[in-house]
Amino acid sequence: MRSWSSQSTRLFKGVSLKSSIVVKTSGGAGIRPRKDWYCPLSMVRGTRRPLQTIAAPTAYQSARVQKRQATTHALMFVEDISKALGQPMQRTVFFISDSTGITAETIGNSILAQFEGVSFIKHRLPFIDNVHKAENAALRIKTHYAKSGERPIVVNTMADRALCEIVAGTGALMLDVFAPFIGPLEDELGAKRSGAVNRSHGLVDFDKYEARINATNYALSHDDGIDVNYAESDLILVGVSRSGKTPTCLYMALHYGVSAANYPLTDEDLEKLELPARLRPWKDRLYGLTIDPVRLAQIREQRRPGSRYATLKQCRWELEQADRLMRQAGIPSLNTTHVSIEEIASKIFDRFGIERTMF
Repeated sequence: MRSWSSQSTRLFKGVSLKSSIVVKTSGGAGIRPRKDWYCPLSMVRGTRRPLQTIAAPTAYQSARVQKRQATTHALMFVEDISKALGQPMQRTVFFISDSTGITAETIGNSILAQFEGVSFIKHRLPFIDNVHKAENAALRIKTHYAKSGERPIVVNTMADRALCEIVAGTGALMLDVFAPFIGPLEDELGAKRSGAVNRSHGLVDFDKYEARINATNYALSHDDGIDVNYAESDLILVGVSRSGKTPTCLYMALHYGVSAANYPLTDEDLEKLELPARLRPWKDRLYGLTIDPVRLAQIREQRRPGSRYATLKQCRWELEQADRLMRQAGIPSLNTTHVSIEEIASKIFDRFGIERTMF
């Protein structure tokens, strides 16, 4: 916390509101607060911890109090100095795991997303599965703490308690993903956890792993209508080019072992406003993806700059025709503009009654 000498008191008077923030003062050491002060932003910018209490000298302190304590007892409370400065609050997060770190990162990001006014700098530290690695991770976290002055946040999925204690010794805020669940499960099952490392994403079930690989190969070979033999498909995504079909198919294959093909609606298909003959036998497996035309134009412009394919006019025509075709054929659809791949996949599974667990 940065403080200033009593001689800087005069700086708080007559300061332009455009270059300062109004702060509330409250008394300390028996001193009664008298007024609010204007705190120059230049002084706030100089502190390393802008969201914590900032101390400033006041004109009404007695000589005895000033002698006893150089810094003020008048505390200035600012709800969100970062907003006053036009900058988001920033914190550093470490996702630490004895395996890939996917679980820690996935759960951690879901939690962090609840804090919209904060910017997070994220680091993933996977395969921390022995004392040496844990000590190196702890050193990295402590070094960051010392340099920044801000307490790091650690989202932890390590199973070995000894390794957890090494990292906890850094003084970081430890968020143990497993802690709330292990105790109740041990009581319910009447068994103690093994504490074995690298279990979450290890090759536990070979059959499920092979199914995911086969589904991924299927998605790649049936991408963009390359192979139109859909007999082995679980579902088929249809839509205009660049509407999100390929990444969604690959996500469902890699994580859930779902064999998903995709078919791009061509200008010829859209002009006829008829379901392509090759898709008609599999109508009950079809699901449409659409997107906002402006967003589609932006995506296509990156792929083919300056082309007719990327013009807003072409994108609007294709999407309008695709929408008519899908409504006419009775194909369910989803606008993917503001929807994550994970949510797209969940909605598709729900529509088709597919129940698969990840991994």
